[in-house]
Amino acid sequence: MGTTAETPLTDVLIGAGAGLAGTLAKDQFQKFAAQASSSGSDEGGGDEPSSWDEVSAPAQVGRRVIEGVFHREVPFEQHEKVMWGTHLGYGASWGALYGVLEASAKPRTLAHGLALGSVVWASAYVILPAAKLYKPIWKYPPKTLAKDLSYHLVYGLGVALAFAGARRLLQRT
Repeated sequence: MGTTAETPLTDVLIGAGAGLAGTLAKDQFQKFAAQASSSGSDEGGGDEPSSWDEVSAPAQVGRRVIEGVFHREVPFEQHEKVMWGTHLGYGASWGALYGVLEASAKPRTLAHGLALGSVVWASAYVILPAAKLYKPIWKYPPKTLAKDLSYHLVYGLGVALAFAGARRLLQRT
């Protein structure tokens, strides 16, 4: 009936929610691509990790933050929870930033979504090598980089579409 006041905080919250949606879209696309490339065999994603050295970068980053900032040792058995918390928190954070920027710019959902995905992808190849969790970008084959970029482009588009849809819904109330 009335109009809903849009504030920067609203844009941050909508962006964070859109970041979660984009993260889940990326994860589903990544699973689909892995299954498609495995020629119909079992998922075959490899063995389960048996130590912190074998877990994904999000799990390792989360562990470093918890242990470095909060001075609490993280048992290895918690690696999946740490990975998901870090992964979703990172996606939501980029989404929140996107929300603020998108709300202050002329909306261009497709272009801005692709730009976001590209920036998140590129930032990983700056931050994670500096943290000694990835090799420098030039040490990866182009096929690996292209596949990883495709996942992040799906993330960016997911964020952009979710943000645009949520803002439209909010403006109707």
